[in-house]
Amino acid sequence: MQGDVLDEVDVARAAKDCQLIVHGVNFPYDQWLPHMENATRSIVKAAASVKATVLFPGNVYGLKPVYNVPLDESHPNGPISQKGELKVRIEQLLQDLVRDHPGSRVLILRANSYFGPTVRNSYVDGFFGAAALGKTINAVGSLDVAHDMVFMPDLARAAVDLLNAMTPENSNAFEVVNFRGHVEPTMRGFLERVSAAAVRLNPDRPKPSIRRVPDPLIWFLGWFKGEVHALREMMYLHKNSLQLGDAKLRRYLPDFRLTPIDEAIESTLKSYSTRPRRD
Repeated sequence: MQGDVLDEVDVARAAKDCQLIVHGVNFPYDQWLPHMENATRSIVKAAASVKATVLFPGNVYGLKPVYNVPLDESHPNGPISQKGELKVRIEQLLQDLVRDHPGSRVLILRANSYFGPTVRNSYVDGFFGAAALGKTINAVGSLDVAHDMVFMPDLARAAVDLLNAMTPENSNAFEVVNFRGHVEPTMRGFLERVSAAAVRLNPDRPKPSIRRVPDPLIWFLGWFKGEVHALREMMYLHKNSLQLGDAKLRRYLPDFRLTPIDEAIESTLKSYSTRPRRD
């Protein structure tokens, strides 16, 4: 079925007879305003009409910045960016859905930075897309702080398991669950793993070096590239270590295990041979 997520009629038609709606919509960074909020309104209206459960992959943009300690689901919002304010508004729309339409349910699975075989954006392409070609890995922010990197297939697996484990008897109609991914002691350590994996997969190529993109260059490029301009207000998340704690997820899924980090990295690198980086 084809349609436009910004068209309420199209979304309602797609949601007919659905018990679960996955809010997996995304737009380029510089188009989040106003499209993400408008898309969410379409999804909320459709979910209300069929009393569906909405699964929404949240992020950390709306949280009050506190660094170097795992944050649980009770941590308050306190956005310091336009995108953070937008995320708070989107989550409020989902909370209003549950309040105003009994029978509807919402699960927000909150995570940090994604990577994986199907993830393509300027951030991860700078790591994996470059390394897959034996080129220099370009990173933004600080390489000397920990960063929470989430393998998308792990997040998807956790979402399915949580939807099966969480019932009206053991959970609320509106729930937020944090997902903690792979947290290396430093981002440099994670990128060294990416570089080493690239050599294992292509031993005839030189080992990709790692380069930090200078902040002034990011600010300069932001004048000409919309996505880079949108990245500038989010640099605080790349210069500091904002981490999520996952004790709540572990209560529901005590046997859940992440894909081993090197396996996840190799899987992502291999995917670039059939699904190249986004230009």
